[in-house]
Amino acid sequence: KAPLAMASVTEYSPVGLSAHHALANQKARRLCLIAYLASFLLLIIAFSFVLPKIIGFSHRNRHHVAAVPDISPPDDSFRRGPLAIAAACNVTLYPSLCFSSLSSYPSAFSAPPPLLVAISTTLALRDVNRTYDVALSLSKGQGSEKEIAAVTDCIELMGDARDQLKLATARLLDLDLNRTRTQLKDVKMWVSAALTYETTCSDGFEDISGTVSQQMLREAEALSKMVSIALALVAHLSDHLVSWRSSTISIPPSTVRYRSCL
Repeated sequence: KAPLAMASVTEYSPVGLSAHHALANQKARRLCLIAYLASFLLLIIAFSFVLPKIIGFSHRNRHHVAAVPDISPPDDSFRRGPLAIAAACNVTLYPSLCFSSLSSYPSAFSAPPPLLVAISTTLALRDVNRTYDVALSLSKGQGSEKEIAAVTDCIELMGDARDQLKLATARLLDLDLNRTRTQLKDVKMWVSAALTYETTCSDGFEDISGTVSQQMLREAEALSKMVSIALALVAHLSDHLVSWRSSTISIPPSTVRYRSCL
């Protein structure tokens, strides 16, 4: 029993207690290190599950944004008011002239599309009448033989152009919803014919110099622009029938005065 007593004394001596504490501290540090590593691994595993969900959400959200339907405003050329006139005139070769000319009619700001186009053909008809009057006046004045012959031809051509524009304007003022496409095709044909007559008139003064020739060419150029505007508006209206056909295309009583322009 003496050796056992000696061992017990040695184990609980200051030296033995110090070694025991050191061993316990090592175990504690080892456990802490294991706990830290385990926590770190858990974080990595958790992040590996969460990251795909975040990426997937972002991906779905990006697709959702791309799939948002186009909410841009409808074609302003089939509304009413200054914006409608400006938008319609943008399809022509002379938008500024188109806007200033159409805007000269107060009723144009509240006009439905067919009436707006009818105003353009009425303005073209006005220019045809002016060119006709200028040609008639020049035919009675001084000028070379070639100039007078060309002016005489223009008088006849302007008469034909006037007839075509009268038909076009009258049809636009009295559209039948059941025959709209066919009627607009006729209008386009008549306005196109009027432009052809103007071009033929201008061609008659090719290689002819003189004051009469210069004056007629100025008139013809102004007329050509207005008829071109009317033709572009007719074509635009015809190409976008669906945009306004469902609405009632009626001509307000206040616009009857446009008929007097014929």
